[in-house]
Amino acid sequence: MFQVWDYVVFAGLFVVSSGIGIFFAIKERKKVSSKEFLVGGRQMTCGPVALSLTASFMSAVTVIGTPSDVYRFGASFIIFAIAYTLMVTFTAELFLPVFYRSGITSTYEILYTGVVVFTPALALNQVTGFNLWASIFATGIVCTFYCTLGGLKAVVWSDAFQMVVMVGGFFTVLVQGTNRCGGISAVWETAQAGQRLNVFDFDPSPLRRHTFWTVTVGGMFTWLGIYSVNQSTIQRCISCKTETHARCALYLNLLGLLMILFCGVVSGLILYTFYSGCDPWTAGYVSAPDQGAIGGLIMGISVTFWVGVGAFIHGASPNNTHPLPLSTASCN
Repeated sequence: MFQVWDYVVFAGLFVVSSGIGIFFAIKERKKVSSKEFLVGGRQMTCGPVALSLTASFMSAVTVIGTPSDVYRFGASFIIFAIAYTLMVTFTAELFLPVFYRSGITSTYEILYTGVVVFTPALALNQVTGFNLWASIFATGIVCTFYCTLGGLKAVVWSDAFQMVVMVGGFFTVLVQGTNRCGGISAVWETAQAGQRLNVFDFDPSPLRRHTFWTVTVGGMFTWLGIYSVNQSTIQRCISCKTETHARCALYLNLLGLLMILFCGVVSGLILYTFYSGCDPWTAGYVSAPDQGAIGGLIMGISVTFWVGVGAFIHGASPNNTHPLPLSTASCN
């Protein structure tokens, strides 16, 4: 559970993220165009955009889910490095030129966003004892606050800050976890003895979990559909000064993805080493290996259908849509 300094650090993260939104709201208050708000005036450089891309792609789902997956199924998750490389390459060379030159974005990620918001809220609930719904509200309200105030620039710089925090947290886990497990050699030996290092499985069956083929081919196409055409990627890319800056941001983002992936896999091996003698799930200390994940999925689907069906049944009134007058004077 959280101690006093944990709450101080946690509150500091909220303050900094909110402060970034307030800063850009004041700094850009005279620039009120939609272009400035939505794509930062297309003046962003590749560095912060790359960090923002990595932070948005490697969400709490990755930070929490990757070590858990490695803990249960082994280090074959590292093969996703190949899928990520192919995904970013195709995005940079095929999709980016089309989107950047047209300036359009795609918005279809409400379901995914529901899961992403729910996951850190679940972690917050576990370490603080806060009510789960209060945790979801706190997580969502801060994100909405700085996004609404500062636009895309606030989002990009907040993501960059959160990326630094994420990597710092990973390295802290790696150092402390390795030390408590008796060193990296002990982690390697225990993981090997537990068959967690059997990475490459070339079984052609599409029903097998995390084989070389399902991860590289299936994973590449799965993530390509999520990464290359969605709002969080494209909107950041077209905010760059030039197409070259956007392409540079994508390849720098690839380095970030590989680093986070490596940290997540090693964290999973450390987690397995630490609990190799007493699995908390089998022992009954944890109620489920994927605790509350299903709840996030249900919440995302429910909100999506509520918005869609509600808009279909109860359309916006003319008082809000302000339709212009039409005429039937020349109808036969």
